[in-house]
Amino acid sequence: MKKIVLISAQILGLTCLTLALYWPVSKYIVFNDFFLKQNWFRIFYYILSTLISISLSVIWIYYRNKMQYFFCNFLLTLIATYLFVSVFNSYGEFCDVEKNMTYKTVFTQAILIIVNCYLIFKFILPKLDKKTIFIILISTGLVLLDFFVFWFSYSIYFGLAT
Repeated sequence: MKKIVLISAQILGLTCLTLALYWPVSKYIVFNDFFLKQNWFRIFYYILSTLISISLSVIWIYYRNKMQYFFCNFLLTLIATYLFVSVFNSYGEFCDVEKNMTYKTVFTQAILIIVNCYLIFKFILPKLDKKTIFIILISTGLVLLDFFVFWFSYSIYFGLAT
């Protein structure tokens, strides 16, 4: 029973901490409208979340032995969240509606996502035990559930849902 409570507390803590960091960073840094208004920076609106995920992956790979267990799991949850969000925003309905991605942006985003997936499958997943993978999957799933609820309500409010 004590083990279940500890795992549940880790999942809840990771989910709350990830959401507390994800939404402000996404609103004010990653998906900033400044990038869409400036022609030279438009690509960053789409690839910045992937670059953040790659950067966090590299940090985790090199410094995982020097970090605490909870912080490692927090980074892994952020890595998975930003990777999913980059795929969703680049190839989802928003980009179809806006029609503002060039082929260079799509190609660059695809290459960066492939590189990030390679880092995850080659260097990160083999180092994790099943309990850690379970904790990361559940906490990332809860974060993405919040993301989908927010996106769906945003779509209804602005009339993007079909």
